[in-house]
Amino acid sequence: MKFTDLKISRQFKNIVLVNHGQFQTGWSLGNVNLCLNYLIQEGMVKKIVDDERPGPQTCFEYPVTEKGQKQKISLLNKLIELKRVELERTRSEIQKLMNDLKEAS
Repeated sequence: MKFTDLKISRQFKNIVLVNHGQFQTGWSLGNVNLCLNYLIQEGMVKKIVDDERPGPQTCFEYPVTEKGQKQKISLLNKLIELKRVELERTRSEIQKLMNDLKEAS
C-alpha cells in the first residue's frame, strides 16, 4: 500500500451511491470494485456477505483487517511527519518574510 492510498481510503469511509454506477466521490462502480478487490487481495479488508438482509439484493460489508489497520496507522504516521516538515518550512518562510518586511521599513 502506498502513501497515496491513504487519501483513497478516506474517500471510501463514507461512500454514498448517488445513482447507479456513480458514487459521491465521483468514482465509478468499476473503480470502486477494482480498489476493493485489490484491498481484499492484499489482506487489508475482508469481504463479508450478508444473506439475511431482506429483499432481492445482497449486502456486503468490508471491515478493515488487523493488517489493514496497522498499514493505515503506518501511513498516518508518515502523513503526520510530512505535515510537520511542511509546517516547519512554512514557519521558516514566514519568519524570512517578516525579516524582509522589517528591513524594508
